[in-house]
Amino acid sequence: AALAQQRWQEELGKKSPQLARVVWLACKRPFIIGGFMLFLRGCGNAFAMPLILKMIIDALVDGDVDATVRYLSFLLLERALGGILEFAGMRFFIGSVPGSMVLTLSTLVADKAATPGVQGFAAAGVDPVSLAGRELTMTYMRVGMAGGRGFIALPTFGAGATALVLLLGPAAFVGTFWVSFTIFLGYFLQGKAKIAEGKMSAVATERLSMLTNVICAIKAIKYSSWEQQFQEVLLGARRRECAFLSLRTRYLSLATTLGKITPVTGSLVTFLTYALLGNDIRASDIFAANSVFMTMRFAVGASAMLQELWRSLQLVLGRTQKLLLLPELPPREILSEKGEVLVKVEDLKVEYLGTAGGDSARFKLVAGPMKLAYSGRLTAICGSVGSGKSTLIHALLGAADGEVLM
Repeated sequence: AALAQQRWQEELGKKSPQLARVVWLACKRPFIIGGFMLFLRGCGNAFAMPLILKMIIDALVDGDVDATVRYLSFLLLERALGGILEFAGMRFFIGSVPGSMVLTLSTLVADKAATPGVQGFAAAGVDPVSLAGRELTMTYMRVGMAGGRGFIALPTFGAGATALVLLLGPAAFVGTFWVSFTIFLGYFLQGKAKIAEGKMSAVATERLSMLTNVICAIKAIKYSSWEQQFQEVLLGARRRECAFLSLRTRYLSLATTLGKITPVTGSLVTFLTYALLGNDIRASDIFAANSVFMTMRFAVGASAMLQELWRSLQLVLGRTQKLLLLPELPPREILSEKGEVLVKVEDLKVEYLGTAGGDSARFKLVAGPMKLAYSGRLTAICGSVGSGKSTLIHALLGAADGEVLM
């Protein structure tokens, strides 16, 4: 925590401070080491395994038992080494990167929120409690799962494309192009979903702001007089929020479906091209190529997932930096003596008919000679429900007999 604060103070001394640099310094070592391990695991999934599978099936078809056993031992060794790499990489990556990032951001947010004289959180569109509690928690989970899976999945595209070329020759370029197309289409759908999510978040913030105004309003006890109007505005905001949520869900569903059908469609167009080029299709080619397409499917899903993660990180880092760069207001001078009298009352009287238990009752408020407010000081009007706090405010504004000097 202390190191995070020190790095941010050093960043503030630069011409253009960037919170992303502070977060990167906290996460850099486990990110590189864990990411490299997971990258190697992804390459093994899409390149080594399909080629070994092809050799095993060819050996089986030829009846070469010794070669089959030898290639099976290679496959088991590749699977074992890949499993060790994945376990170590995920443990290193998920165990360190998200925690370091969230610890850095939450420390800076808490430190800023506790700074005397900092105001304007609402104007900046940043709620420190919501940011540290909800957004950073979601980012923690996304970075751990999406980041770890992404390092395994993304290399499968390049390694898988290389394996396909070795297996099928020029026909492999058709399948590679098809997978590339689905990846870019997934990017597009995820981008649309993120835009809808941003609009939904903006409407949700508007709705929560309405509720906050009601809860915090001085005249909340008078809620019934404008309840209907408030309900209409609130329901309108909720309808818009649900519409954007529905739109986001549709885009994400399309992206997910696209990722699931990619192996089947990619395999079909590739082998159709392979056959049209006059090649004989063998069982080993089909088996090995299909395993490549199955691993490349993860690249389709992970690319869209990583794009969403990147945009979420940009949003969180941008909002957090906006909070951290809020100017601190100069502290107000604490007056040892009472300042100038701002509100003075002389024989203020308010009297009106009300109801109590269904019977008419006379309410009377009398405020004798007194001084209510001084410059440089805050004045609170306290009392139980019905004691006349709101009535006194109305009286000060002129709805009473007597003299008020403001």
